[in-house]
Amino acid sequence: MVKTRKGRRKSTGSMKASQKKAAEKTEVEKEEEKTPTPISSSSDESDSGDSMSVGSSVVEEGSQGVSRLFSPYRTLGIVSHGPFYILPNQNSSNAMACTAIGERFHMLQCDRLHPVLVSHAVPAGPGDKGPQTIAHLISDNSLSISIVAHGPKSAPRHVTLYQRTQPVSTKAICDSKHWTIVDLLHLGKIKQSMAGEKEGKKENAVLLAAVLSMGKPLPDDGVPVVGNDNDDSDSSDSESEDDESESDPSARGQVVLLVASRSGLMVHKRIRLEKFDSFCPRVAIHPPTYVNKIVIGGSDYKTSKEALVLVNVKSGKMIHKFKCLDKQDVTADVTSLQQSPAIDTIAVGTSKGMVHLINTKFDKLLFTLRHKSKNGSSPRITSIGFRTDGSALQYGIAPMAVGRADGTISIWDLTPSKDKDGNPLGRALLTEIEKAHAPGGVHKLQYMPKEPLLISTGTNSNKIVMHLFDSPDHSGRILRQRNGHTAAPEYIRYLHPGAGAGGGVMVNASDGTDASACQILSTGGADQTLRIFSTVRSVLDKEYSQGKGLEKRAKKLGLKDKTELLLPPVTSLVSCETRSRDWGDLVTIHKDHAFAYVWSSKRGAQSGPILRQDG
Repeated sequence: MVKTRKGRRKSTGSMKASQKKAAEKTEVEKEEEKTPTPISSSSDESDSGDSMSVGSSVVEEGSQGVSRLFSPYRTLGIVSHGPFYILPNQNSSNAMACTAIGERFHMLQCDRLHPVLVSHAVPAGPGDKGPQTIAHLISDNSLSISIVAHGPKSAPRHVTLYQRTQPVSTKAICDSKHWTIVDLLHLGKIKQSMAGEKEGKKENAVLLAAVLSMGKPLPDDGVPVVGNDNDDSDSSDSESEDDESESDPSARGQVVLLVASRSGLMVHKRIRLEKFDSFCPRVAIHPPTYVNKIVIGGSDYKTSKEALVLVNVKSGKMIHKFKCLDKQDVTADVTSLQQSPAIDTIAVGTSKGMVHLINTKFDKLLFTLRHKSKNGSSPRITSIGFRTDGSALQYGIAPMAVGRADGTISIWDLTPSKDKDGNPLGRALLTEIEKAHAPGGVHKLQYMPKEPLLISTGTNSNKIVMHLFDSPDHSGRILRQRNGHTAAPEYIRYLHPGAGAGGGVMVNASDGTDASACQILSTGGADQTLRIFSTVRSVLDKEYSQGKGLEKRAKKLGLKDKTELLLPPVTSLVSCETRSRDWGDLVTIHKDHAFAYVWSSKRGAQSGPILRQDG
């Protein structure tokens, strides 16, 4: 006789019947049982639930770096590693932000920056070693699809189509390791013929442009290659395929057009930038009023100077090479491009800390803004954004946000100012948000449409921040943010483990439970913070407070930032839930520090006396 967990008894006859039934399993079912089934975030429950349910890809037998005993369950503490894409709505509360988190992406509701969807991991490409990293992403809410460019770290070479959270199709855009995808653009919607049972009908699809840089041309793969030809007609793409396959292999830039729909992903054509064979693309934009045209920025590897070209993706020709930047004597690369609210005007950011406003219609440089770090160096410009809300017009300003590689966000007023005599004074710097993303610098920033809200992410800061500009002096404040450790945690413990030790609420796996209802304490060495992460809902994640107004206090004391006021890294901690309502339930000791500190998990801050051992 065997007693079950619920206390009911099971007869020996029923046991024999179950054993006989188990023996009748087919060989296919036995093979499926060899591979553990990870809990996936793409289920219906996870799609409408929390971001901590990060789905994992299926574990393949014999794959390198994958355990045959354990499979990934949840990923905790990863907020953002840089790329994001805004899905606007009627207002910011209904808008969504698609943010990359390593080899996955998640959807954040902008009203509270809480995740609502998490994707499966991107599939590794053939020959790729190590984990995949998402470098660029685009999402379309009308089709419920997302397109990501990914590959090994700093070398994206593949594009994957997602239907909600499930990967549908993957295309190897770069067949050679010399090529990388430097940007991914949304060119609009098109109609595409359907196949199969719905043959003859049309479906909506998204037209994309993947910009490739540096390397040798791809081998002939059956995809039309459009280059520097003399035919203006669009129907000549397939006819010129044979001629272009033997073209000059010295071109260092390509544009690959992709068509993505709910059913699949296909490569439409390839455009070689042969007319400017020394041009190395870096970034690109699609101006809203320029039909079938994109502006690509980069550098000329012969002169190491900025370069900007206009390409027609329909005819496959490079229409124009901008000459307004040739007068710049500084050797630099174009690192950021952004369309301004004014037609035919774009902002060009460079690797030498300069932002040029140019008129693309007349190829004219309007003015230049220069940035300097406190140490005198010129930080690289990583992102640019324009504010378009009505409150800015009421104040008579035209704000432009500039993200820099040193982690600072500069807000400029593009309205030309004048002195008392009417002489022009140039553009004014409204405010600077120092160390907005440190370490690693700002990766991307973008204003919400028609609202004074600025969303920004960092390269290594592991956070996404929403700034609100509602002050009369035009300074910004943090409205809401999500962040995690900026360095790998050095100490991890369950909160109140063990029912026998009084931790009946949050218990660990040794008590017969799993990781689906645990809270985990972690502390990092470099960021000097103590955090708690929940495996149930990410809204319970928080950082333990070490005092109010640390940033203001650091500025008054003349310190670099608030990290100099934080406690040293935690070397050990212990928790106990007994009488936690009366005093703190967590005690920590710190590196090269004589005191022990008491914390309250309920308050999420220091609580109680500071302990010190006599002697």
